[in-house]
Amino acid sequence: MSRSKKSQPFIPVVAATSEKEDKTGANRKIRRRNKTILSQTEDDEKVLDRKAITDPWFFSKDGKRRIDPEEGSKYLRK
Repeated sequence: MSRSKKSQPFIPVVAATSEKEDKTGANRKIRRRNKTILSQTEDDEKVLDRKAITDPWFFSKDGKRRIDPEEGSKYLRK
């Protein structure tokens, strides 16, 4: 395993390693609001989507960027 590398040359923009906590919190918020909307109105057309409630720019990681595999080989090691 000492020579294993990532197959895709992408690294996060910020020091955060994962957005898992941000995504689970956003999905909980969506499910909670949609549950109250459906219990009050019983109208499927008023259900909200994720983009209407949360903004991905407030997540701890600002996405990923592609790097050159030859120049950034130290970032591709597992």
